Formats: sequence, C-alpha cells, structure tokens
Amino acid sequence: MFYIVKLKTEFIIPAVTVLLIVLTILFFGDPQTAFVASINGSNCLVIDPGHGGIDGGAISLAGDKESEINLAIALKLRAIAQLFGESTLMTRENEEPRTDAGTYSEREELIYRTSIANSVPNAVLISIH
Repeated sequence: MFYIVKLKTEFIIPAVTVLLIVLTILFFGDPQTAFVASINGSNCLVIDPGHGGIDGGAISLAGDKESEINLAIALKLRAIAQLFGESTLMTRENEEPRTDAGTYSEREELIYRTSIANSVPNAVLISIH
C-alpha cells in the first residue's frame, strides 16, 4: 500500500530523517541491531530518485520538474544515511539522460533501475516519487 505525502520544503529533511530511522528499525527490528548492522556493513540503502533524464515527470505550476524535486530529496536522503553510517547507492545522481530521445524506453529504464537494486546484497530500496 502506498501513501502520497505532500510536505513543505522546510519539513523535508526532518521527514526524511524520521523515515530513514523508522525504516532501519523496521528492517532490523530494533535500534541497537540496526546500529550494529550499519557498523558491520550488512545492508545498503539503494535510493531511486524517480523519473529523470528524458522523463521529467509532472511539472508544477511554478515550472518545477518532478524529477528535479525527487533528485534533491534523494541527495539529501543519501547525505543523512551516510551521516548515520549507512552505505548507499543511487540509481541516478543527476538529470542527464542515459539514452537519447530516439532510443528511450520507460520499460528499459525501469529494468535498469531494478537491476541496480538487485545487484546489491541486502539492499533496501527507496523509490522517491
């Protein structure tokens, strides 16, 4: 089940921090186990900023692309995760397209992102949309 949560900009970093802590506790059972697992490097947070490149997603009335907002949130999440000692892997780190418009396929892009997550043992995937 998915929920859509809209946050004001000033609430994004605290919300992402709480989300990361809650996911870690849920994933490992308790904070102490989560801390030990982080030290042992037994997990990796794979962060997928949705859309990007050719697929900009929705555009706000102010002209902001969904892909740019997703990427900004994902980069902040990565910084917070690394602050907590979590290893991270991003499916993309910029707005550059991987292919040109003539060869772009949304299906192939999703397969590519899935293969990144599946290539990492003990991965926890967070897709930001």
